Amino acid sequence: MHRAKLIIQLSLVVVLLMGVVAQGCARKKGAVQTGTAIDTNGTAADRAAPSTDELSSGDREATEGPISQGPTAGLSDVFFDFDSALLQQDAQRALDSAVEWLRESRTRRLMLEGHADERGTNEYNLALAERRALAAKRYVVTSGIDGQRIETISYGEEQLFCRERHEPCYLQNRRAHLVEAH
Repeated sequence: MHRAKLIIQLSLVVVLLMGVVAQGCARKKGAVQTGTAIDTNGTAADRAAPSTDELSSGDREATEGPISQGPTAGLSDVFFDFDSALLQQDAQRALDSAVEWLRESRTRRLMLEGHADERGTNEYNLALAERRALAAKRYVVTSGIDGQRIETISYGEEQLFCRERHEPCYLQNRRAHLVEAH
């Protein structure tokens, strides 16, 4: 009797663990939600990731140059490796340009929009995009720019730049988008 009770308890624990694992690995299906961006003017920690030097030349080409034009022409987006908020050298160069842009006029303000590719859950991607925006903000602030001039927001996977399902496209979505804040 005691052995049967123990087997039932162990089976129940295994079933519960499988449910937790399945929930944690669940992927979002369907369309992108809107209106749930998170303001990220707090702090967060970076995580180490492989270097962008390990990407193929086709993947690296997808990261060259600014994505947006217009009033913030000259500000380049900052791109990240998969599942990372670590600033690589090319990202640091783009942020150095943003620092110079901010130094040209003390009235300029910068919005850093964190983005992620569509892989992973909405919640995870919002948090990852927040870490990316905050990593970029920390870099700019440590370069001598007043943090009050910089805003951050996380869009996660909600505002994809590229909607195709392959690595060069995912790479374009793993970014901090830099725009002039008003």
